Amino acid sequence: MRNYENVLTTEQFEAYQEKFFALDLDITTSEEIQSYCGKMLDACKMTVAIKTPIQTFYRGIIWKDRPSHYNHLIYPPVEKAKVNRASEEGEQCFYCSDVKKTLFYELGAQVGDKIVVSSWRSIAPLILSSIGYSQSNLTELGGTRELDIIPLGQPLPEYEEAPKFPEREEFFCRQFCQLVPRENENLYKITTAIARLYYGDELRMPDQSEYKVHGLYYPSVKSKGNQDSYMFPKAVIDTGILEFDSVEYIELIKTDDANDEYIYKILDYSELLNKGFIKWKNLQNVWTLNANRQYYYNSGDETFSIYDEEMEEVQPDI
Repeated sequence: MRNYENVLTTEQFEAYQEKFFALDLDITTSEEIQSYCGKMLDACKMTVAIKTPIQTFYRGIIWKDRPSHYNHLIYPPVEKAKVNRASEEGEQCFYCSDVKKTLFYELGAQVGDKIVVSSWRSIAPLILSSIGYSQSNLTELGGTRELDIIPLGQPLPEYEEAPKFPEREEFFCRQFCQLVPRENENLYKITTAIARLYYGDELRMPDQSEYKVHGLYYPSVKSKGNQDSYMFPKAVIDTGILEFDSVEYIELIKTDDANDEYIYKILDYSELLNKGFIKWKNLQNVWTLNANRQYYYNSGDETFSIYDEEMEEVQPDI
């Protein structure tokens, strides 16, 4: 729980900031940064969205061949879990988005890449903490979204009477959403430390029951903040709160930067698992689709068809 009784004065906060920017990230651990930031974060309210069941999320992984097992679709094994915006090296987390197109940005997908895209549905309400949603931060990321049209949820009652320090919240928005170049991945020590403080918080609901935050959502940095990314700890998958829905195997065949388009072919599809193994349909046709559009799949025992937003059937390639 946050402690608002000993909130830093402006002078104290600025002094912490000065020391923060002087940290040597080569020798400072994420845990040390988390402890340091925790003192500064007590002055910030936390906005939490409670999302109802049957929310759909998409996860993408670049994969040269079709994966064969459910375990290939979820969080990576420890030895392949790379440092990321909200997780450390070896930490198994499930990154996804609620918009399929976001995956192309986040993966840095190139023409010719084959990608496995799985969809998942929540079967229970999700308590999600958000970070990075200030208008100045979204503008800094280069996007076009307006903050007042993004459904961010509301602060929980315990934060309603908390002191408001928007400039301090802005500090954490920008630190978490900063671009991290490959040659300076030490910056992830900062972003992961901040992430832990947000999704690791314990919440007290109006009925006095306590809940752990299920995960974190934030502007997708690689989409310039125009879409959202989500991070769930592995327990959310292990306990079945997110449930497998379907998986498709696609190939990116064209990008159009001028129109912000990704064109891809769907090569195979499945909604079925058999003892953890994916039962691919082994499609005899392929379809060319545009990531800017919404499609609906109709999958039967021996049939497969695709419909667009107008519910017109999309014909397979000749």
